[in-house]
Amino acid sequence: TAAEGLLLNLATWQSYSRQYVGKDHARTGNELYMLVSWSREEEPEEAQESKKPKKEETKLAIGVDGGFSPPDEIGGKGKLVKEYGFVIYPDLDTVLPYPSPGGVQVPRALAEVADAVIAMDDASNQIEVAAWDAAEEPRPVSRFAENLEQLDNGVRISPDPKTWKCAESGMTENLWLNLSTGYIGSGRRNWDGSGGTGAALKHFEETGSKYPLCVKLGTITPDGKAEVFSYDPSENCLVEDPQLNKHLRHFGIDILQMKKTEKTMIEMEIDLNKSLTFSAVLEGGEKLVPTYGPGHVGLFNLGNSCYCNSVLQVLFSLEPFQQRFFYGLDQAVKDGRDAAFTAAPPEPQSDLATQFVKFAASMSDPFGHGVERSGGEDDVVAISPKMLKDCLGKGHPDFAGREQQDAAEYFLHVLDRLQRMERTKPHRSLLAPEIMDPGRWFDFVVEEKLVCQQSNQVQYNEAKQSILSLTIPLDESQQPKQESKGEEEELPVVAFEDCLHASIGPNAVESVADYLSPATGKRGNASKTPSLATFPRFLAVQMKRYVVGENWMPKKIECRVPVPERINLAEVRGNGIQPGEVALPDVVPGGAPSGPDSTEPDPGMLAQLMGMGFGENGCKRALLAVQNAGVEPAMQWVLEHMGDPDFNDPPPAPAATSAGAGASAGSVDPEQVTMLASMGFSEDGARLALKECSGNLERAADWLFSHAADLESLLAQDRADAQSGASAAPASLRDINDDASGKGDYILRGFISHLGKTTTGGHYLCHVKDADGKWVVCNDRKVAFSKNPPLDFGFLYVFERL
Repeated sequence: TAAEGLLLNLATWQSYSRQYVGKDHARTGNELYMLVSWSREEEPEEAQESKKPKKEETKLAIGVDGGFSPPDEIGGKGKLVKEYGFVIYPDLDTVLPYPSPGGVQVPRALAEVADAVIAMDDASNQIEVAAWDAAEEPRPVSRFAENLEQLDNGVRISPDPKTWKCAESGMTENLWLNLSTGYIGSGRRNWDGSGGTGAALKHFEETGSKYPLCVKLGTITPDGKAEVFSYDPSENCLVEDPQLNKHLRHFGIDILQMKKTEKTMIEMEIDLNKSLTFSAVLEGGEKLVPTYGPGHVGLFNLGNSCYCNSVLQVLFSLEPFQQRFFYGLDQAVKDGRDAAFTAAPPEPQSDLATQFVKFAASMSDPFGHGVERSGGEDDVVAISPKMLKDCLGKGHPDFAGREQQDAAEYFLHVLDRLQRMERTKPHRSLLAPEIMDPGRWFDFVVEEKLVCQQSNQVQYNEAKQSILSLTIPLDESQQPKQESKGEEEELPVVAFEDCLHASIGPNAVESVADYLSPATGKRGNASKTPSLATFPRFLAVQMKRYVVGENWMPKKIECRVPVPERINLAEVRGNGIQPGEVALPDVVPGGAPSGPDSTEPDPGMLAQLMGMGFGENGCKRALLAVQNAGVEPAMQWVLEHMGDPDFNDPPPAPAATSAGAGASAGSVDPEQVTMLASMGFSEDGARLALKECSGNLERAADWLFSHAADLESLLAQDRADAQSGASAAPASLRDINDDASGKGDYILRGFISHLGKTTTGGHYLCHVKDADGKWVVCNDRKVAFSKNPPLDFGFLYVFERL
């Protein structure tokens, strides 16, 4: 029968389960469906014993020779059985198998279509496999290889690997030979404490950073292959050395006599991926109890998508997301879910609201009939959120790809897409207005108090944020040394309260130099102090473990920050101007505007940024983005956005900015309307697009192209909203998302952890509180009850206000 499997509409190429195929029939009138059913068949014991040995992974890739198995080969034991057939709606219990064992012939055209479906690989799998096959990317040829300086110091390297050892520590593994000096030193320490003491790198630095090329002993093969690394900051990566044979001969090494005795870095990384299990990495080797079923559903890694999985798991553990997208097993919830699917557009795979509802349905009711939780290594319940990931990443320069990304940036991106979705299609919501846009519960207001040191007068400014970033006040000298093994007890401990007070509240005072005082008309010193003007329902707190070092290279702050499960923020609350304080005037004497001009980049700061080697337009964009707050925050913005496609484009004109600010009130820039209309869109459509995208021309153009099919209905809805007053400005954050009592009591609901040196690499996993108040760890498709939640090592924490 069609009880299990997908029913494929051969006209639209859209697939449905038995539960929802009736909705497709009602919409399309289609009656003929192809049944696609995959299952696992337990093999006899003798068949399992006769299997070939498990293949060894040799590439950091998925679904290719030598790579990891793709998701459809994971998550179950036994032989994978694929069955096909045809059904005619509504009789879903009568299946004509294909090919038919009884010799029943199907029309030739239908057979050709069926054969093509069977032979076709999943399009998204093709993309993922290509993205993961990183081992095929060629390494750059080092610019030092051609004329490498090699010292005539009499050093000769023995061909016997047993004699090799680190000159500093005596280690006999992970050894690197400097191709200029003949020095043998160990490699750098890995995130898990393995690797070495970093002696090879220290030797490079101690010799004046003149000799950058090193070869990993033990990886040299008779065909001239080996791992060569360049420590020079301009390369700082694995490189190719075309003259390697010559360079090795200088130290008496004959590659024809060499044998590979150590793993390459790519092989070591593969080993780390194999052993990257949540039971061993973050919970001290505890044997965790797996749990699967409603509310405890894993997410398959779609190719470097652990950052997406972690963010989605945390968000959908929260009540507003569950309410908005019909998460649960109650009949009323199921009815709302059915209504949402009925209202879905003809191409639901590209509709974000539909994909969110589908995701929530799969997370809360993975089999469609409310199965109970169960355990066992083989009882894995996981889904592949491919369509939701594609919808969320569509058009984004980073999240549309298959590379690892920053989970905190993705968190903000998901909230932004939610807000845009709700503004675009408010009529799609089948729930009460207060349930719409669950992302808004993360919005809060930061109040910045500026004190002019010349006059002691004050100015208060406010800005909306969705993540509270906390600095970790740890001096460089307190960081663990490279020779440290990185055990937990060796890491320095920084109190959460110290991070909080260093970032926000009365103790987080920042000096401002060369401030033009509107009270005196002279330049002098000032100070800025940020506070929380509102206490949102949910507060996302990011620990800034990944920062930019003195050499402008990213680095990780290695420490423990014990984050309590309950916190109080009352002491960092801002309350506006206080009795006895005198407000600064709006203009300086003579009529000049007060403070820095946020519509024009500061010339002095611009010169400093450009002096670091960045383009003028990118530096201007950075200063405008941080409102001329300083060179350091602007530099941070540059490093985060230098890969944006428009980074080197001229910044938007001030007129466009002001139009964007007023777009929410219904006003848009006429020039922008004309530009969009020149692309073939109506002026009414251009105005609506600019209004929905807050006056951002580029986003408005993308909005128009993605909503071309339903633009007329959206215009009609917008006109109806205007007549009914539904488009009036929403209440302020202080009215809809603040704790007026000011108590500031919060409880931890979930957090995301990260393993690795940079946020765009390594691995993400998360811990969430389930409906019973138990901590659950979600590591992609694996879900288990947590015994020792690693609260000290989180990257992004989500608190709920009590």
